[in-house]
Amino acid sequence: MKPILLLAFVLLSLSAAAQWTLIYENDRQGQPVNGDKDTLISAVRSGAEVRIGWRETPGWKKDEFIEHFATPTTVFIASNGEVFAELPAVAEVHVGRRNTIITRNDGRRIPLVSTNGCLELNAVDEASLIRRHSDKSGVKWFVRK
Repeated sequence: MKPILLLAFVLLSLSAAAQWTLIYENDRQGQPVNGDKDTLISAVRSGAEVRIGWRETPGWKKDEFIEHFATPTTVFIASNGEVFAELPAVAEVHVGRRNTIITRNDGRRIPLVSTNGCLELNAVDEASLIRRHSDKSGVKWFVRK
């Protein structure tokens, strides 16, 4: 009976340790909303896993949005103290009328988000850049050590 209790305790401890923690959040203008950017930078430099959450709002419908959450492929720390995250390529998705999902079939988008509020979306196919879109977005930065 004791080995089972010990195993249950270890499993619960591991699952609690694996939780994502919101460490920093910036708004569309790059202003801090929650947390401290230096703490984010320290976590990145120490090898913590990073997860990003951001919101896209179509230009023609300000009351509609899609929230994205992804693990970046690369995190950059610039000499000016801004943090940038390149995310895996994603399909362009819009929610249509009656909550249908609409995707574009012209390549994949590679998002680049940052603590200064900039959001870059580069649409690429197998061989070249198709188009680039710049926008502003608040970003939530999560870490797991």
